Amino acid sequence: MRSSRIALFVPLLLLLAPQGHGQFDALPDSNATWATGFWIGPGYPFDGWYHEYDPSYPDTTISGSTFHRIRTTGNFGGTWYDGAIKDNELGQVFYYPPGDTVERVLYDFDVLVGDTVNNVFAVPGVADMLVITIDTIPVNGSDRKRIGIAPLGGGGTFATAHWIQGIGGDGGLLHTCGCVGVSGMAWLVCMTDNDIVQFGSNVGGTGTCEIHLGVQAPSSSADPFMPVHDPVLDVLNIAAPGSVEVVALDGRVVAKFFCANGMVPTSGLMPGMYVVRFEDTLGRVQAASFLKR
Repeated sequence: MRSSRIALFVPLLLLLAPQGHGQFDALPDSNATWATGFWIGPGYPFDGWYHEYDPSYPDTTISGSTFHRIRTTGNFGGTWYDGAIKDNELGQVFYYPPGDTVERVLYDFDVLVGDTVNNVFAVPGVADMLVITIDTIPVNGSDRKRIGIAPLGGGGTFATAHWIQGIGGDGGLLHTCGCVGVSGMAWLVCMTDNDIVQFGSNVGGTGTCEIHLGVQAPSSSADPFMPVHDPVLDVLNIAAPGSVEVVALDGRVVAKFFCANGMVPTSGLMPGMYVVRFEDTLGRVQAASFLKR
């Protein structure tokens, strides 16, 4: 009797177990590039970083494990070693910051809503993340798993950033912290895999993200349900009709209405950082920070 139970139970375990290499790769293991934009605020220029797997020195061994070295170029010049990452093929990506001796979590796709992911690295530091949502989105013709996160203890009830399978994070390769603060904002501008654009304004096109190095903000065509991250004065473009909430840094909902034309008026807001929470007509909910000038 016990043998028959085991025979039935093992296939179920195989179905529930995390998928192996080739079925679930959290990130590409080679020939990938990312461009991240960053803006501190009025009076400051746009910063930007171009990340790639180091073509000259691709791998390094840390504590007995093989990591892929990251090389970064800044839009104001200079190229440097920017740590190393490892996909364990079970849904997690780990990161060793330059000069650090502790392995950090960068992304975790093997989670459930309500889970806490501890010691997540994202510039500017390390924090615990609460899993708010799990869904899938189409990326260049295929569905990818997406994890909505927010910093634990921040009182957030909706995702302020997302990890996307095969892409990284919508805040940038190393900058997806879900933080809403006054120190600036980062966003993923472009991501390519084997010289094919997976995220950005030219999905399916050829090339690398190097062309985006610097000051470009992402096109709304990258995701029609997310706002363009340009600093706004009078109008925030969310590019689709739906229900909108605008939340201040102290958690107050300062605006709540149905937006019919995809244009959110912001002229009545005080200058500063806000989060816009958007639910489209299909019930899909997303959120992003924006700066009101």
